[in-house]
Amino acid sequence: MKLYKSIIIAILMSILGAYLFWQLRQGFDTPKMAHWTQVKVDKWIDNIVSSSNYLSSIDSTEAYEIGKCAMIKINDSFSLDEIIALEKIHIDSQKIILAPIVLECMFPVGFQNIYTTISDKSQINIDANNFNGYWNPTVNDYRKIEVVLETAINTDKQDYIEKLTSENSKFYYRQYLFYLDKNNDSIAYINALCGLLKAPYDSSGVIVNKTMDWKNKFITVNDGGDCYWSIRINMSKDNYSNFLVNGY
Repeated sequence: MKLYKSIIIAILMSILGAYLFWQLRQGFDTPKMAHWTQVKVDKWIDNIVSSSNYLSSIDSTEAYEIGKCAMIKINDSFSLDEIIALEKIHIDSQKIILAPIVLECMFPVGFQNIYTTISDKSQINIDANNFNGYWNPTVNDYRKIEVVLETAINTDKQDYIEKLTSENSKFYYRQYLFYLDKNNDSIAYINALCGLLKAPYDSSGVIVNKTMDWKNKFITVNDGGDCYWSIRINMSKDNYSNFLVNGY
């Protein structure tokens, strides 16, 4: 009988020890978020928010949701050792890592496949006489673009806006051009398409029927309504001009 009692006690002690060890790890380095305590989750999100110039400047509820999304992406993308390092790393160093992750959480899943930045100088005929070089946008700049774009769509009464909204505008194929004008103002030009077009012929007239090179060359379309639109945003002055929606 004493032997059975000793065995049962040993089993119970092993279970208790394993449970206590599991609880202990919740406050440290486990990447298994399904087992994280809420305190640890909130600590991670607070760390991400404070490490991002953009997140620390917006509404706390929105910042929390984007921070949570970023935390999940970090957990999915980094190894255990890298996650432990991230928990200890200096905030200024985290900004380099967080910028693209926060950007992914602001836009639709797979946005990298529908947004492109064009920097081919041969494509600058849109505003060639006012071109003074390029500039590189930050996460906060992308957010500002969305705010200005939402204002344009909701307040600029275009005759041909039927289906375009500030929400579904995020799902258009977008061609970005970030350039400096002659006043050295930072300009963001966006050309948007609801779908990709195919070129029926090549330059020699041979039938090819292949998708146009939209990632490197601006696509100009006649008609089509609000399936096609463009806008010029002056980031330095927080205003926009040339918000154009195609007719029919």
